[in-house]
Amino acid sequence: MTKQKQGWFILISLLIGILSAFILAEGILSLFQERIVKSSQMDSGLFAYSPQLGWKMTPLWHGRQIHLDYNVSYQIGEDGFRYTPEQKKADWLVLGDSFTFGVGVEDNQTFVYHLNQKMTEGWKNLAVAGYSTDQELLLLQSQDTSKIKGILLVIYLGNDLVDNLLAWPIQANFPKPYFILEHQQLKIQNQPVPMLKKPVSAQQSLAEIVFKPIKPHFYKKLQLYQWSKATGLIHTVFSEQQLTDFYLKGFPLLDALLQKIKQQGSLKIVLLAGSSVFYRPHSKSAQWQKWQAKKIQIIAQKLQIPILDLSTPLSLKKTAYFPNEGHLTAQGHLAVAEQIKDFISSKN
Repeated sequence: MTKQKQGWFILISLLIGILSAFILAEGILSLFQERIVKSSQMDSGLFAYSPQLGWKMTPLWHGRQIHLDYNVSYQIGEDGFRYTPEQKKADWLVLGDSFTFGVGVEDNQTFVYHLNQKMTEGWKNLAVAGYSTDQELLLLQSQDTSKIKGILLVIYLGNDLVDNLLAWPIQANFPKPYFILEHQQLKIQNQPVPMLKKPVSAQQSLAEIVFKPIKPHFYKKLQLYQWSKATGLIHTVFSEQQLTDFYLKGFPLLDALLQKIKQQGSLKIVLLAGSSVFYRPHSKSAQWQKWQAKKIQIIAQKLQIPILDLSTPLSLKKTAYFPNEGHLTAQGHLAVAEQIKDFISSKN
């Protein structure tokens, strides 16, 4: 074999090896992602239809959820909210979604449970998985707030502002009520909530709603590309100019919703980010959530609402989130409880 042929042989062998490694890596990542999705199992019956709220939790339900990251049980009290062992008389009402409800942890591991243990005041968990700020306002208006000390609203930066704009939440298959601003006043829409199947037109991703469309590239759908972005090998740049006009309507809407919630009692806000802020800090999702947190802080400051921002790496650690499923771990709930305890104590 001549040197030239030998050189070509080595080059072709290297290219075949690189291509084979790429195909193998893509296959492994795809299989792992499929395994994560298939690992999730949940006992039926947790949710029931609600014409006012879209859905609610079934009183006295108990069941188990199994995932690659956890295997836990949940109990719902006779009042239709998550059971908190050793529950004290409620001084504080806590509003939120699945992060506050405590998906992935036991009844005695939620941060609301820890607040009841660590503080003299009693804390009531009114969180419902999938709820956004508009549903939380409607839920709060159905509660007796005349004797409470305060309201703690947990805003999840991952999708709350977006879902406030929608009749069909991004991650739920149930429709919901929502508000529009008409002459600077909130006007309820989609209530009573219809019992309909989610249409194809409503099955949009978060990115499709938040970010302006860009020219698609086939490689962006590859698991290897997604993994490279997640690990920081590929950096994405976020700018406000990338955001859709529709999404930006969420900020004046949130302003109006917070004003309404504040009328129900002394309000304090906690900002909770998704796991990407800690696991993938250079991703567009992480940069967007940090930007969003700053915008919400400006609104809260204007309305004179104390706010605790837990979207910074200094506030929580990676171990606060499940690596695959993304909700708070038992350690995460304990850390959140400590942060809220210090926050509330400093404001009293």
